[in-house]
Amino acid sequence: MFKFDSFTVSELKALCAELGIVVGGKGNSAPKSEYVKALNEYFRAKDVADKLMGVKRDNLQKVARRLSLSSSGTKRELTEAILAKVNDGQAVSQSDAVEGESAAAETEAPSNSKGFWWACAVLIAVIVVAIWLSGGFATETPAPAVPYTPVPVLTEPVKVPDAVNHFHELGRFYVDGDPDVEGYKVQGAQMKYTCKSDFGVFITMDPGVVNGQSTGDLGAVFFVACKKGGVVTISTPHWSTSSLHQQIHLVEFTQEISENQAISFLKVLKADEGKQVAFFIDAEGKVTKY
Repeated sequence: MFKFDSFTVSELKALCAELGIVVGGKGNSAPKSEYVKALNEYFRAKDVADKLMGVKRDNLQKVARRLSLSSSGTKRELTEAILAKVNDGQAVSQSDAVEGESAAAETEAPSNSKGFWWACAVLIAVIVVAIWLSGGFATETPAPAVPYTPVPVLTEPVKVPDAVNHFHELGRFYVDGDPDVEGYKVQGAQMKYTCKSDFGVFITMDPGVVNGQSTGDLGAVFFVACKKGGVVTISTPHWSTSSLHQQIHLVEFTQEISENQAISFLKVLKADEGKQVAFFIDAEGKVTKY
């Protein structure tokens, strides 16, 4: 478990506020140990992943920066990175404890038990030799091996649900498109993404422009319908100094979805990312704002 007591009281207080943890009553200060205890209980909870997904993306980014992590990526990616950082080393400490208990048990075993087991081993060896000499072990010709032919299992493709609570629940139906965005790691460059399927892309970004549609002064999420080989253009003046890439994130669906599903998922992504505006761009280039 991450050592939260390495932080100052003011840092712990800010971390609790960003995660929505109330310590010592709203607006009141508390001893450092109380903040550390509250954070440890928060991250040991079974539903901690759901709790983090319920935190606004801006606050998750602040928490990530306090833990010396990159603040870029989706809420799901930030959540996974924070949990990995906080829980680092926990599994090792548990296994060390088990090994310690085993070692203690071995040292406590009475030393005179060794003589008993040696006597048992010698007796068993004598019995085995006697049976072998009397021809008690019969040998048989092994039956010829029958080749195994696997039976094909017919499975139906998993259908995309009509509704989800969080966008990351759709993870099996899309792929990360960031590595294939041309200009993604060039500050200020016009970016291009060439669609690899016919099912559309979802984009999360800081203020900028997608296919000629400006977000204005606000960050936004987009759904852009496109066919295989179609090009999506993206630009933003915002640059991640820690991860060294432009502040956008793109995923492409690998399975067909209807327009109603795309709109529903776009609204869920908007809520997850804490954005104030969402744009739906259909195959004809028509823009609908949500």
